[in-house]
Amino acid sequence: IGELLSGPTTGNYAYRERPGDETSCLNLYRPSAPRILGAPREFIERGGFSWSGSLASSSEERENPWAILKRGDWPEGVVPAIGDQNTVRWILQSGLGKDLPVKNGAGLETRLRIVGLLSNSLLQGALVVDTKAFEELFPSRRGWSSFFIEAPGEKRGPIRDGLEDGLQDFGFDLRSSGEVLRHFNKVQNTYLSTFMVLGGLGLLIGTIGLAAVLLRNVNDRRGELALMRAIGFSRKAVAGIVISETLFLLMLGEFQGALAAILATAPTLLSTQSEMQWGGLLTILGLVMLAGFVSCFFALHSALRRPVIGALRSE
Repeated sequence: IGELLSGPTTGNYAYRERPGDETSCLNLYRPSAPRILGAPREFIERGGFSWSGSLASSSEERENPWAILKRGDWPEGVVPAIGDQNTVRWILQSGLGKDLPVKNGAGLETRLRIVGLLSNSLLQGALVVDTKAFEELFPSRRGWSSFFIEAPGEKRGPIRDGLEDGLQDFGFDLRSSGEVLRHFNKVQNTYLSTFMVLGGLGLLIGTIGLAAVLLRNVNDRRGELALMRAIGFSRKAVAGIVISETLFLLMLGEFQGALAAILATAPTLLSTQSEMQWGGLLTILGLVMLAGFVSCFFALHSALRRPVIGALRSE
């Protein structure tokens, strides 16, 4: 195993760890004590990963935001930390530049300041600090519990089999980066699919309600439509007036709703992780418009079929 882990193309990074609550999308509850990892110097100097934001202030930090963890000009009691954007924003209810209170090894409160946000990374569910800061926060935590092994394709199988066989008494479990990300994305996609089904059900109910309102409005205007026909308006002219009024109201409502939705989701749309499906959204808006038009057409057809005299008498 030592020979497999050595070599110019293989990196082995050992993290110190303070166990805590699960802070990835696998946890349905709000955590009170997040899991904290201590990153070694070699990992920080390696750089890498995709970023959605950081507090980088120098060219070196902008090139490698992990270097922010080595900065030493933080206020007393503040420790810089880096986390995945989904973990920090949605699970920990925090954000870039904000402080997160945690208890250190002595039971005293310390603030972890979020100085960088990763984008859809392997580190979901944990906050990463410099290993030196970790040792100061948790001096009783010795040894290493998490490992990141970077190896070429031909070495991955032998490394995995050798480590799991040799360290099976310690419960060692090695997973590929693709497997870890698929696990996180599977749960996240399940949440999104559930919300999509609920949203589709709400849209269906709203469309049925829209059809009912349009049918009732046209039915309540039977006398008005009969009067228009009595004074010389043709059936085609009356139908054109009613449909144009309905389409105007539908377009105005959709425009106001879409504008409000765009303003509410503007931060997400402007982020680097935004993957908005504009085609599907425009299709939904078009289907709502079509449903309103069809409902108005059938209601108008039913109203215009009735005798003019009978409608005028009832009016």
